[in-house]
Amino acid sequence: MRRYCERKSPWRLAEEIESVIPKAAGERMARRPFNHYVPVNTDWWIVPSSEQPFFRYGTYYFSWDPEVRDVIRCGFHVTKGLAPELKAVYTSKKGRRLLMNDSWAWYRFREALADGSLRAMAEQASRSSGGPLEIHFYGGYVEDAGLADPDQELQKRDRYRFVFDPAAGTVSIAGAKRDAMCLKCLNAIRNWDSLVQAVGVLDREAFLWCDVFLAIPYGVREYGEFAPDETVSGAEAIYRDTLEPFRPLVR
Repeated sequence: MRRYCERKSPWRLAEEIESVIPKAAGERMARRPFNHYVPVNTDWWIVPSSEQPFFRYGTYYFSWDPEVRDVIRCGFHVTKGLAPELKAVYTSKKGRRLLMNDSWAWYRFREALADGSLRAMAEQASRSSGGPLEIHFYGGYVEDAGLADPDQELQKRDRYRFVFDPAAGTVSIAGAKRDAMCLKCLNAIRNWDSLVQAVGVLDREAFLWCDVFLAIPYGVREYGEFAPDETVSGAEAIYRDTLEPFRPLVR
């Protein structure tokens, strides 16, 4: 079965899904573009707060390839920032905002990964959406906190894409681009247990900035009729099937 979404861009899809997310008491969801200069074409996040910096939160995200815009990936995103013990190195205001503390979602993500609850969330999203789930890692070292800007691309960055198949119990590599050579531990991933081990290695890298995405891809097609085995999902269905399983970590 192939999955399609009704909306044609991450911007429009995030806009509609934000309106159907049940809010906790006192909670405010805020939509944020990766690049606010080109909101139509850039990736979008739904953040459970209007406070900055938003990269410390667990978020929903909507992404597509900037060149080939035939798939929108919808899912959960979390960021590993710089280790808190680096506060003696990064003393500027800009540097301090890159250091993790107890409010960062990364720690809750790491706990959910260790106790098995993240795997249960991923399996539920895969099962309800009707297909394997993708896991993306984007990471690079921050050598100068004064120049680093998490809202823009790092100069050198590794990118890995895996596919998690709950039925087979496998986590298979589907693509990699190694510009920074800082995520080499991910090469050992074959299943969920080795994924847990690899993230543990990344967690000990004090100077590493890493974004992790768990996503279901939805096709985008502007013309033509859909085949009987192709499913078109609206905002409510995408939230229910793909995003809601990760709701405990979006905070």
